[in-house]
Amino acid sequence: MIRVPQLETSTQFEEGSSKLARVDLQFQSHQEHVQPLPPFLIPKLDMTKKPRIPSHPPRTPQPTPIRKPPSNVPTKAALDPLDDSRYLSAPVDILRDSVKAPRLFSSHDIAEAYCTLSTRAHRGMATSKDVSQVNRIFAALEYVKAQASIVCAAMQRDIRLAFVDPFLEVQSRNCSSLATGAHPPSNTPTGASFVERKLTLHEEKRGRDRSLVCTRAVQFISVVFHAQPFQRIFSSEQLLMLLQDILKITFAPKLPSLSASKIRLLCLWTLQSQDLPQEVLAPKAPEILKSLMKCLEKSPDTNFQAECLKVTAKLLNQQPGVFVPPFKEFLPLILQHLICDNSPRVRNLATQVLCSLAHGTINGNIPTAVRRSQSKEIVAFVNANTTRTPRSLNAPDVKLGSLAQRIHDALDNVEFETNQSSNTPSWALVVMSSLIVLSDASFFLHSRCLKLVIPVLSKIGAWKRGKGVQELHPVVWKCIVWAFARLREAERLAKTGRSQSLEKAVDMNSVFSFTRQDLRSDIGVAIIAALLWTPDHGNSTIENAKRNANRAWKERVVENSEDVGNALGIVKDMLTNPDRQVRELGRKALVRMLSGIGASTSAGDSETSEAPADGWCNAFLAPQLFDNSILSSSQTNLLTRASQIAGVDVGIVSQLSENDVSHHWDELLGIWVGLVSRLVPERKMHLPADFTQMWQALLLSQTQLTQGLGHLTTSPSLVMKVADVLINFLPPANLPPSNPSPVKSSLGMSASASSPVKRTQAGPAVGFMLVMKLWGVVRNVLASSCLSSMAERILDAVLAKEYPLSEDERLRDAWSRLCSDLVVTCFAHAVSLVLRPPSSSDSGDDSKLATVETNTRREIWRVIARSWQTAATSVSWETGVQLLMFSQQELGITSRDVELWDTLLSSVFKSAEAHGVTRLEVLNRVANEMRGELTPSAVVGLLIYAVISYVEVSETGPFSPGPFMLANEWLVKVYPAEESMESTRKEVVQKLFLLLERTVAASPTNRCSSVVLLMNEALCLWIKDEREALSGAEYNETIMSCYESILDVLHKSPPDLPTLHLLAPFLASAFVRIPPPARGPIAFKKFWDDTYKGSNASFAAGDAQRYPSEIRGCLKAFHEAFGGDPPTGITFGSSQTTTPSTTRIGPSSPFFRGEISPLFKERITEALQSSSPTTPTPPTRIRRGKARFQRDVRESSAGPSSSSTPTPPSSPTSRNTRAAGEEKVSFEFGPCATPIAITP
Repeated sequence: MIRVPQLETSTQFEEGSSKLARVDLQFQSHQEHVQPLPPFLIPKLDMTKKPRIPSHPPRTPQPTPIRKPPSNVPTKAALDPLDDSRYLSAPVDILRDSVKAPRLFSSHDIAEAYCTLSTRAHRGMATSKDVSQVNRIFAALEYVKAQASIVCAAMQRDIRLAFVDPFLEVQSRNCSSLATGAHPPSNTPTGASFVERKLTLHEEKRGRDRSLVCTRAVQFISVVFHAQPFQRIFSSEQLLMLLQDILKITFAPKLPSLSASKIRLLCLWTLQSQDLPQEVLAPKAPEILKSLMKCLEKSPDTNFQAECLKVTAKLLNQQPGVFVPPFKEFLPLILQHLICDNSPRVRNLATQVLCSLAHGTINGNIPTAVRRSQSKEIVAFVNANTTRTPRSLNAPDVKLGSLAQRIHDALDNVEFETNQSSNTPSWALVVMSSLIVLSDASFFLHSRCLKLVIPVLSKIGAWKRGKGVQELHPVVWKCIVWAFARLREAERLAKTGRSQSLEKAVDMNSVFSFTRQDLRSDIGVAIIAALLWTPDHGNSTIENAKRNANRAWKERVVENSEDVGNALGIVKDMLTNPDRQVRELGRKALVRMLSGIGASTSAGDSETSEAPADGWCNAFLAPQLFDNSILSSSQTNLLTRASQIAGVDVGIVSQLSENDVSHHWDELLGIWVGLVSRLVPERKMHLPADFTQMWQALLLSQTQLTQGLGHLTTSPSLVMKVADVLINFLPPANLPPSNPSPVKSSLGMSASASSPVKRTQAGPAVGFMLVMKLWGVVRNVLASSCLSSMAERILDAVLAKEYPLSEDERLRDAWSRLCSDLVVTCFAHAVSLVLRPPSSSDSGDDSKLATVETNTRREIWRVIARSWQTAATSVSWETGVQLLMFSQQELGITSRDVELWDTLLSSVFKSAEAHGVTRLEVLNRVANEMRGELTPSAVVGLLIYAVISYVEVSETGPFSPGPFMLANEWLVKVYPAEESMESTRKEVVQKLFLLLERTVAASPTNRCSSVVLLMNEALCLWIKDEREALSGAEYNETIMSCYESILDVLHKSPPDLPTLHLLAPFLASAFVRIPPPARGPIAFKKFWDDTYKGSNASFAAGDAQRYPSEIRGCLKAFHEAFGGDPPTGITFGSSQTTTPSTTRIGPSSPFFRGEISPLFKERITEALQSSSPTTPTPPTRIRRGKARFQRDVRESSAGPSSSSTPTPPSSPTSRNTRAAGEEKVSFEFGPCATPIAITP
């Protein structure tokens, strides 16, 4: 909004002197949005003279009294003033009546009307919120529109007063002559004096009044020309007539008006601020430019020259399609003002005109012929004002041309403060950019242009950073890239016959080599976009893209395959640039180039520019170079404005087609590998998503859809090449250990202080994580038929290297996850690697793989155990049994692997069932294999626990003796030769007895006898516990509880003498160690009374004499201690006392020597006299469901560590308690399992 001159807000008139009553303007204007006029253009009212009173009575209506509106009705001030039809009616009526009855109005009346119109129009436009709406109708403007023709006639009449000479003494020409709007007589020279004398006071007053009316009329016309709502009041013909009058006044050689200079400048201001439509300006465009340039050339007034240049710049910016083509004739004049020794202000404004011409050329639809004409003028000017480039810019014997010298002088001006000077680096940068853009494709055809630019850019790059000059170096260089793109487009059009050939032949390779010399900032992105651009990229419309986007894109190929190679070379250089910003832009450019492979191509998702073919590269240019932002910058704000310049969007880079990617696949792969190798260490464990997207695009470009199968395949050579790429990302072997940091194992074990687990922040684990992500992409792209050999190759490479897996937890986790993904694909190959025996050969790959370090094989065994269920493999269950045995016998698995061992055993069961093999056969096979090399270690005990947990004992079904025989042998071997025993083994023994107790409790009677006989040796050994390996509390809660449970099941069977002989050693073993409260003897007495004494009267009395000696000794001990009747058929004389049979119970026991142990008698007495004797709770019948069984076991059994009477750890007499600080770790096993707590 252009501010019009301000007037007094209140004007008083005598009654009957004017059509205007009291005018009281109370509207508030938004001053901050208005650009003020120059001081010399603001008019002043001469209020010392009263207006002339007309001879007849005024025709004004009688004034009506002013009534105060109701409180609920909004006042005028609250409404939009332009919505009031009376807002502009009074001054419009004066102008209308002044045309019809000119004698009734004085010059002051008419000037007052124009002033009121301008002021109210200005304030109405500033107050209204709907001015920008085209279809908005304002009541005040509609009133003016109804009388537009007569108002236009009044304005024409009044602005032509600028041509009236105040010296003319023509009495007949009074105010009536003003109504006709006639020009001065044709025989009178404009502005010439008819008489050489001084003006009288009356003549001077009349001349000043006419100048005032003319000035006020021009002011109102400036409002009409600028405000579009006022433009719509008048027709295009009326606006054109007003424009013609303004032009005549502006460019008249001399004006006779007393305020000629002021009126002329005000007309220039009107032309500068106008916003007329193209249909009004186009017919007068050549005339306007010609008149402006003529005034610029002929006028000696620098202020007038400056105003002409301002108007020219405005016209070129406002309507480039109208004013740029005819301006080519006047371009040399503007160029000369860049180097001539004129006013710095004029030179600066000439630079603004040059910038406006460049801006209009690149943004307007300028014909090619016009551009080439401009280019010829620019090249001729540069050639005439530039000498050959000297070897040294400071050489005294070389004189630069006028243009080059002035540019270098401006760049040498380090301390520049003013923003209007033409001797600043900002001026030099803008001039250079404008010359490059206007020279267009011819910039590279003439050596003088290059020789002008090269030293200038070198000097710009030498500036200290932080001043803004060096920061603008890439902005200027992108103008060169723009010229490079324009040259390529000109050549393409010339080859297709759509344009004339260039005036000179050019070597595009040389041009490309020159353009790529500097890649700082986003220059590289612009060069890549210029190389990859194709006609369909810029010309494709949204409709065409929606119709056939995918097909058109896949068939699109860059015309010259060498361009793709050159673009990839730029990407390489950007990725190795020391500037991080350049490297990041190079990565984004590569992502953009490959983003079209495997992605849906739709118009909605396209990031490409929709600009026409001849304007797509305008995105390289910074608008701030041509809109006066940089030119008007001082040293203090140049850096700020340079930082506000937006870079080239990567979306302008064309996507490569599948053919392009396939043709340059090796080069693209090498760039991608180098990018990942450099950037992954910087990002540590995080790999951006676009890295995997590029990897997927590279894979998809080399695949083809297999007919009939519906999946992607590729060639075997590419499979090996992809495998080699992944192998190269593996971390090197023999890595240094990380800083120790004890942490908890991922499998539940806590690391001891002697073998700390160490963590690293990123380290070598990054390589495994990277390969795992990339391998995941390969699995998603390629078919399984292509993956097996690739996985084998990668897995062999992983296992061929030794890593400190036991020392670095993060490394071990990453290694395991990668191997898991590989093992799932090549499961059989992985199993063969683990089970392969060591080779005697010292050379060859097989030898290297076979002699993999034990820790590595153990880790891969763990991976296989976890992956067995998910692997789609045909590995037999016998192989699974081999893996189970191999882990125990060869790898030496630790306690943290027991759960994996159990998982693998469960998987073997499922594999066997799939082949019709029962679980019983597998258990026997496993137990027999384990018995071959049985060691008394706690880990083996846990494995036995896992095996027994899968045993199902039924009354009629097949019975598996192998697991019980295995447990019997291990319990015998683990019994300590000395009194002390490791806490870990002790806990495993207790868990085994608890598991045995539950197994027996859930088994039928006949199977219970079989289990006892199979484990007779171990049961007798641990029930007697002659070395007291367990504490009293542990013994009662574990051993005696198992003993009582077995007797509870056995008492259900009928009395049988052969069975009694077989079970005698087991039954009598409870009389060796009798800790309080003597649970063993009491359980035996209850069993005997229920089975062989009271409830079985049919048992033959003669059989009593054939009782086993162990049983007879036990019964005798009870009889002699407590009296009563002896058992039927048994007498306890000394002659009848027999020696014990050949059992594990030694003859030294007091029961078998016929003696009564005082200790035994004491303990039995205490137990019998106890009010609540300890009696075992019969175990609940347990279902065979694994989850249900484990839950019931956890609820019914607390284990030995939860006993209510354990020996305190601090007691010096307790040698079997757990050491302070020991930690339990739980494992769970098969369907009969309960958690096992051990201390590693």
